[in-house]
Amino acid sequence: MSEDDKPFFSSSVKALFGFAIFLILMTMLMDRLITISDDKKFKAQYAEIEIGMTESMVVSMLGAPDEQLTELSLGEGEGLDDAYKRAAESEAVEYLSWHVDFGLIYVVGFNKDGTVVVLEKGGA
Repeated sequence: MSEDDKPFFSSSVKALFGFAIFLILMTMLMDRLITISDDKKFKAQYAEIEIGMTESMVVSMLGAPDEQLTELSLGEGEGLDDAYKRAAESEAVEYLSWHVDFGLIYVVGFNKDGTVVVLEKGGA
């Protein structure tokens, strides 16, 4: 490579590097926008869940859960005592949970007949 080609080569590398950074940032932005859109859709569908719905109806609305548990698990935090009390007083024997947003958990509790008896959300 001649001395005359070095400035062109250097500016080309800088331009490619800048373009690569731009593409990475745009990808991250698009991913975040899609996630926000998905979160809004999930929250709207969760709001439509009603006591008495079947487990299959809930899963068809919300998609596959992240966890299936026999006890309510919302983590620890202020205001969750009431949620745990409501769950304990319900006839729930199974809980499906979805992890949405950062640390927010949406839970639907089902009785032995497979119908919704409790809806809770919370998390750290």
